[in-house]
Amino acid sequence: NEEGLSAVIGFSPANLTYLSGYHNLDMFRLPEFMHAVIWPATGEPTLLLYENMNPFRPSLTMSVAFNLAEPDTALSSLVEILGEKHFRGEKVGVEKRYL
Repeated sequence: NEEGLSAVIGFSPANLTYLSGYHNLDMFRLPEFMHAVIWPATGEPTLLLYENMNPFRPSLTMSVAFNLAEPDTALSSLVEILGEKHFRGEKVGVEKRYL
């Protein structure tokens, strides 16, 4: 890609639904709970959802990671996923409007 990004991270409900197929009214009603999709330039994307007892089966090949239902743990879960996917030190695009 032109920007040299290893991955992009989407947070807005519109981008989450577009990139992952996931849609839940909680994204609008509970904005304090982070939902994110990590879309790498190569490899399998990951959808980060909070644990809300709502089973989701992605229509695309992607892994789904669940965060505890506490807003203050979501960022650490996101950082952990980025580390597992070897994005530490890489250039990653972030949809910062929704952070």
